[in-house]
Amino acid sequence: MGDVGPFKGSAVHVFKKNLDLTGVIEHIMALDDVEIVDVAQDLDFATDLAADVVFVVAVDNFEGKEAAGGAVEDLVDGSAAAAADSIHAVEFRQVEGLLFRVGEELGGGSRGEGRGEREGEGNLGLTLGQGKELPSSSLSKMAAIAISFLMLFSLIASTLSHTQSPTFMAFVLNATALPPHDSFDYIIVGGGTAGCPLAATLSLDHRVLLLERGGPPHLNPNVMTQEGFIPTLRQVDPFHSPAQPFTSEEGVPNARGRVLGGSSAINAGFYSRADDQFYNRSGISWDPNLIERSYQWVEKAIVFEPELQSWQSSLRDALLEIGVQPYNSFTFKHSLGTKIGGSTFNSSGHRHSAADLLNYARETNIKVAVYATVERILFAPSDSPTSKENAIGVVFCDNLGRYHHAMLREKGEVILSAGAIGSPHLLLLSGIGQRNYLSSWGIPVVTHSPFVGQFVYDNPRNGISFVSPMLLQHSLIQVVGITDSGAYLEASSNVLPFPTPVHSVFMRPPSSPLYFSVASIMEKIIGPVSAGSLGLVSTEIRANPSVRFNYFSNPVDLQRCVNGTRKIGELLRSRAMDDYRFWGWSGGDFRFVGPGLPENQSSDVEMGEFCRRTVNTIWHYHGGCLVGRVVDENLKVMGVGSLRVIDGSTFSISPGTNPQATLLMLGRHMGLKILKERMQKTTI
Repeated sequence: MGDVGPFKGSAVHVFKKNLDLTGVIEHIMALDDVEIVDVAQDLDFATDLAADVVFVVAVDNFEGKEAAGGAVEDLVDGSAAAAADSIHAVEFRQVEGLLFRVGEELGGGSRGEGRGEREGEGNLGLTLGQGKELPSSSLSKMAAIAISFLMLFSLIASTLSHTQSPTFMAFVLNATALPPHDSFDYIIVGGGTAGCPLAATLSLDHRVLLLERGGPPHLNPNVMTQEGFIPTLRQVDPFHSPAQPFTSEEGVPNARGRVLGGSSAINAGFYSRADDQFYNRSGISWDPNLIERSYQWVEKAIVFEPELQSWQSSLRDALLEIGVQPYNSFTFKHSLGTKIGGSTFNSSGHRHSAADLLNYARETNIKVAVYATVERILFAPSDSPTSKENAIGVVFCDNLGRYHHAMLREKGEVILSAGAIGSPHLLLLSGIGQRNYLSSWGIPVVTHSPFVGQFVYDNPRNGISFVSPMLLQHSLIQVVGITDSGAYLEASSNVLPFPTPVHSVFMRPPSSPLYFSVASIMEKIIGPVSAGSLGLVSTEIRANPSVRFNYFSNPVDLQRCVNGTRKIGELLRSRAMDDYRFWGWSGGDFRFVGPGLPENQSSDVEMGEFCRRTVNTIWHYHGGCLVGRVVDENLKVMGVGSLRVIDGSTFSISPGTNPQATLLMLGRHMGLKILKERMQKTTI
């Protein structure tokens, strides 16, 4: 750690990775007359350390428990605690993390004092500044703090290794590093599945700002691995986790992506192109040549052919056995039958997401701000005969509570890519929606658009899970059965530890953990036809809106679910599934985890009840800003100028078996189309 010396104006730097700092903070707070009184970003240190999130906690001898407690809360709730990449005891260059600084004088002084002068160009760890001698009592307190940090290092330094940041991190900034005012040609709200390829494309010729409310994906190990898929969805909180939880009014749990890369950074990684009918039904003005070029651009960068695991091979064989034919082998295309789709996980199980497409951006033309929450779109009167108002920029808040204005340059556009929940939500809060509804919330009306937040859909997921008699490899969706009865069939397998048994003096505890496997088969219906709506519960953008999807309110959807769950019954009766039964004297049966299929699978009533009782989401919700109702065929918001929505909220139907491929393509396609249209206008 270096010489901590007499602590003259010393700085203690703590860089953490997936570590709960609550105990450290509590220890500091417990010391006599020591309080955390300020939390602020140190931009100089951020630059020197190539750090994206660097916070300073000034420790001083001031009274005011509420201020200190608020500072700690800001630190924890400001999502900085998840931003670090590594811990280094001596060398601090090329790392991201938290900076804890002990103040120069505990006996007084201003918040800005005590930072000292940085010496040298490399080692910033415990560099001594030019400060005053401290009283012995103060030194002991500072020594106690330093010892806490030294113990912290000794406990975890051996388990952490530095991981190189992705190339795109060169132009990713914490929103706190941005100036209060700046201007851009394109301001994109939402660094998700469509927003990242869109931003990368537009940056080729124009200055682009991409605003993402979450953080970088590679800083969270669960996000980056197949095994982390379920933990990412389960380890959630209201404000900072990569997966933001919400529950529909029907009581079905769901999640939104809150991380650079959006839902492509927290999903199961399955990649399959849209069905051919989708392009005509979507209402979007497509360029067929750009569609193919855009798919290929995405696929070359982040899509892989999966190595089929044993459980996935069994599903493939079972699907073919029950007649889900033909076998289309490995393909990105959507065709009737059984196929192996692409995956955004490589052969090592490492995730690639939309964020990786930012590697193709022009670095000098783009800024990507993380932890940036856009609160509203700004408008000004327009001279256009088709719109009374033009979007002129956005207001966003960083995680220190400071506001920033990003404004448009001439001929620029604000583009919403915040997803099927985020985009209609932001439109409503910005004054675009049903006039009387907005007025009831005290929101000034920019334009009357009655269908914002209407026609919201979610494809229901139903299925079964059972314990496997053999240990299976962890697998996410790799194989899909595309049936002719309105349902898609997929499967996954998970490896779980046995619960720790009650210790007995007669039993020797196992020397290593014991594991078992759970296999799942699920069906997703096409469409759906049943539509719901989204509404406000607050004028605060961070609060989830209320969402009702009205699952199975249309009988067509219910019948498709009945058809799909019957297919699951056929799969369970296939020879390919015999290895997953537990065999005894009386035959073999499945050990279900949760409800099994009804005994009488020929009964539409019983199967329909099973569908309603076991409904879940497959996270493919869409709609809320439909083409022809909220946006036109070029995805421009009707009634205002310089504003588009480019994401799944414009879809009235989920494309193919999985929307990820189509949304990635959409971002690239629309970016190329906008560049082409702007170039044509310039040459006229």
